[in-house]
Amino acid sequence: MSSIEKAMDQMGGSPALDMDSTGSEEAREQQPQKAHGERAPEDVDIQLPFKRLRRRGLLSPTDTDSRLAEEYRLIKRPLLMNAFHEERRTLARSNLVMVTSALQGEGKSFTAFNLAVSMAMERDHTVLLVDGDLEEASLTRWLARRDMTGFSDLLEDPDRDVSEALLRTDMPRLTMVPAGKRHPHATELLASGQMAQVAEELSQRYPDRIVLFDSPPLLVTSQSTVLASSVGQVLLVVESGRTPQNLVHEAMGLLDTENQWVGSILNKGERFASGSYYGGYYGQYG
Repeated sequence: MSSIEKAMDQMGGSPALDMDSTGSEEAREQQPQKAHGERAPEDVDIQLPFKRLRRRGLLSPTDTDSRLAEEYRLIKRPLLMNAFHEERRTLARSNLVMVTSALQGEGKSFTAFNLAVSMAMERDHTVLLVDGDLEEASLTRWLARRDMTGFSDLLEDPDRDVSEALLRTDMPRLTMVPAGKRHPHATELLASGQMAQVAEELSQRYPDRIVLFDSPPLLVTSQSTVLASSVGQVLLVVESGRTPQNLVHEAMGLLDTENQWVGSILNKGERFASGSYYGGYYGQYG
């Protein structure tokens, strides 16, 4: 676990409100909103603790002029172009993006959250942030509760509607799916036909939506390799000065670079040590 993730873990999660799981997803995501696009308090399931998150170095909607905000603008742009620009939209499920790393503690959850916030500031797109790390469930621990209906529950029970796992945040264009309960056969769930159906529904239901999966590290568990087969784009987080190059290549070798867009970012680069955690964006491998 990285120093960032340790700090976040010590913060604890934000309490989540009980949610009504009987309504449709369309009804849940299209509730009346306040002026300036804000969701009304009664239409919010979780309030993101941005004040605490920002003190820990994470991105917030008001953080528009910082170096970190600008770095994520650079990181998100090719992902959005691949997902929505007609001339570059050549991959299946290109609006499904997996964020992963080779090893634990390189900052993948930190990256997934910041990327979701940055993308949710876009005017033309909505973001669904899915905690696909069914064991560690870092995003769920930070933002929601582990006992809430989540991703693993959707995969285990075909009768569950996707809307039952959606948590509307107080950031209007950002919705979250927590990890759900722990499951002894998580890899098999991710490799199941139900996973293919859930991925297809998430990809097709809303044409303006990008779905970000926070995934386990590639070299730690087989779950991430299986999850990668369901997405069109993969972003690999590499910690500067820590991850050996041979392990980065080994992790890349587990991905389908011929049929996916694969990019990587260098995390905690020394040249941005004065307050910035990201040292660079490296383009397509496949």
